[in-house]
Amino acid sequence: MVQGIRLTARDGRIELTWAPPAATPAPIVDYRIRCRAGDGDWIESKEGVSLETRATVEGLTNGTAYQCEVAAAGASSEGAWAAATTTGTPMGRPAAPRKPSVEALDRALRISVTPDDGAGVSGYHYECSGDKGGTWPGEVDVTSADNTTAQIGNLTNGVEYVCRAFAANAIGLSDASPISDAVRPCGSILECNSVLPPIFGILGFVLVGGLLAVLVALYRDRSRGYVVAVVDVVHTANLGHGSSLGIGFVRAPGTRRVTGIVADRGPNADIRIRYLGGGRFEVTDRVGRHVTTSGEPIVAADSVGVRHELVLRAFATKAASPVSSRR
Repeated sequence: MVQGIRLTARDGRIELTWAPPAATPAPIVDYRIRCRAGDGDWIESKEGVSLETRATVEGLTNGTAYQCEVAAAGASSEGAWAAATTTGTPMGRPAAPRKPSVEALDRALRISVTPDDGAGVSGYHYECSGDKGGTWPGEVDVTSADNTTAQIGNLTNGVEYVCRAFAANAIGLSDASPISDAVRPCGSILECNSVLPPIFGILGFVLVGGLLAVLVALYRDRSRGYVVAVVDVVHTANLGHGSSLGIGFVRAPGTRRVTGIVADRGPNADIRIRYLGGGRFEVTDRVGRHVTTSGEPIVAADSVGVRHELVLRAFATKAASPVSSRR
């Protein structure tokens, strides 16, 4: 009898190998090979006459266990059948896995599928594409049927990737799974969450707007100081703030008699005043220019030549009353 029969299950078939008998009463001219499931009918190899110590029995049902036998045949007789010590179960390629789940990492993706123990699945093959499925340069194999998680690296942050999965068994790879949802590898919370940048942009805009509003309010409410002028110990006016100031005289109609003074910043003011800071002033009247300090009286001539005692006082606080200006 033949010896050492070995079975290799394939898709719809079983491949057999064996060793020839140690001795035979007549020369061997052929081998007969057959397989059957349980007590069913025998299915023989259709390879014809051959002295090869290998053959294939085809037309078998995937997922069914078969027992196989081999017999050496002479020209006029057939030797005893020798049975393989194990059965063989043909199987096809596994079914395509479900849609994989993908998680974004820094320049990488973590991918996994739900395990499927059908058709003798022994592992999984993953592929990822950064050009919407045009090419699939990112690849990785998982050699475990239970732990299906793998990581694909050397990717580009910010690029949108889709991935697919294949189940593997001894026969080959399944068809491709459905394409995963698109995921972008990322290196920060802003890169990983496409919703945050516009939210942060809106918050930043609101924050800047709020700060500007506060600064404007502070600017409007700041203490810019003011200057008070007293003429002839009788007439007083708030000249306002800034470095360019002036006094206009109010007279009774048809006379030169002064009835009051007002602020006048224009070039035709009766007396022009430039605040030099530090409580010092430069006063320009009809006669010329004079330098004085806050609280120090000086004599100044108005536009009609009348001389007046003028006292200027500088204050750093906000004025309690509005400036009265010439209209």
